[in-house]
Amino acid sequence: MERPLRTQSDWRRFVGRTASVKSASLGGRVELEIVGVDDDAGVPRLRLRDAKGVEHLLGLAEVDEARLVFHWKP
Repeated sequence: MERPLRTQSDWRRFVGRTASVKSASLGGRVELEIVGVDDDAGVPRLRLRDAKGVEHLLGLAEVDEARLVFHWKP
């Protein structure tokens, strides 16, 4: 259920879903919505949105670890 996200195609496949992303650029581990993946000049950059609605651009190489997040709803 909490599938690891490693490749650019993984990130593209799950646009609109929530991921737990660990990155020094984010200050540790944060849950973010996957908004999209840009490929400017051959460098993949992730567009992610936090709970406050702020978008973050993060290079794929900056991600230490990421997994999809599944929240159980009663």
